Amino acid sequence: MLNFPQEIVILGGTLPSLPIFLFLGFAVGLLSGLLGIGGGWLITPSLNAFGLPMTNSVATGLTQMAGTSFLALLRHKKHGNVDLKLGVLIGLSMILSVGLGKLLLVELEKTGHAGLLTRCLYIFLLSFISLKMFKELIYPKEGTNKKSPFTFFFDIFRRGPKISLSHTKTEVHILLPIFLGVVAGFLSGIMGVGGGFLLVPAMASLLGLPTLSAVATSLVCVFFSGASGSFFFSLSGKVNWSIALILVIGSFFGSLIGVSSTQYIKERSLRFLFAFLTLCAAFSALFKQINLPEVSKAIILLPALIILLYSLSSVVKGKLSKNEREKKG
Repeated sequence: MLNFPQEIVILGGTLPSLPIFLFLGFAVGLLSGLLGIGGGWLITPSLNAFGLPMTNSVATGLTQMAGTSFLALLRHKKHGNVDLKLGVLIGLSMILSVGLGKLLLVELEKTGHAGLLTRCLYIFLLSFISLKMFKELIYPKEGTNKKSPFTFFFDIFRRGPKISLSHTKTEVHILLPIFLGVVAGFLSGIMGVGGGFLLVPAMASLLGLPTLSAVATSLVCVFFSGASGSFFFSLSGKVNWSIALILVIGSFFGSLIGVSSTQYIKERSLRFLFAFLTLCAAFSALFKQINLPEVSKAIILLPALIILLYSLSSVVKGKLSKNEREKKG
C-alpha cells in the first residue's frame, strides 16, 4: 500500500489532500450517475497529476470505479434504465482483455514508458471522441446518410447469433458487443478507465440505444472492468486502497445527485457535458506530459467544479418546476 499524501501543491499553494480526493470522488460519482462512466478518464490523470506513478494511478482508479459504478448502477436500475443482458455480455467480454492490458502496462513500467504510453492514449482517444461529439452537436445532420470507413469495419461483426435489446425492442449480433467489450477492456487495463467513455457513444450509435439507456447500461460494463482490473492490479501491489476508499466515499454522495440530474438535464446537454469533460481530461494529460503539473491539476478540478454547480442548479430548478406544476394541477 502506498503512503497517503497529506498535502497537495496546487498553483503554488499547499492544500490538505483529503478534501481534494473527496471532491474528486464526489465529482466522479456525479459524472458516473449523470453520464454512465466510471470516471477513470478523470481520476487516473488526476491521481497522476497529484503525484502517483501512472501504474498506481491506473490501479487505484479502477478500484474506485468498481465501487462508484455499482452505486450509480443500483439507482439507474431502480429507474428502469439498464439493459442488464447487454451490459453483462459486454462486461464478461472485458475481463480477460483488462488482464492483458494490465500485463502490458506493468511491463512498460519496468522500462519507464508506462506514463508516456498511457498519457498519449488519453490525449489521442479523448481528443478524438470529444471533437467528434462536438461536431455531431454542431452539425447533427451532416453525413447522416454516409457510411464512414468505421461503419464498414463494424459491419464485419454484424453476423451470427443475435440478442434482443429490451429498451429498443430490436436485435443485435452478439459478436459486435463482444468486440466492443474486448477493445474497451484492453484500454481499461492500460488507461485505468472503465470504458464508459467509449461504450456510451458506441452503444448509442452502433447498437441504437437511447442515450440514457446507454449511460445506464455502460455502468454494468464499467463495474466488470473496474472489479476485474482491481483484482489483477492488486496481485502486483499497485492499488492504493486508502485513496480508493476516500474516492468511493465521495462518489457515493455524488452519484445520488448525478442520477437525479438525469431527470432534469436534456440529452443534448448530457452530450455536451461529456464532450467538454473528455477534452479537458485530454489537455490535463498533455500538460502533465510536457511537465506543467500545476496546470494539469487545475484543468481537471475547474471543469469538475463547473459540472457540479450546473448539476446542482439543474436538480434545484427541476424540483421547483415540478412542485409548481403539481400545485397548479
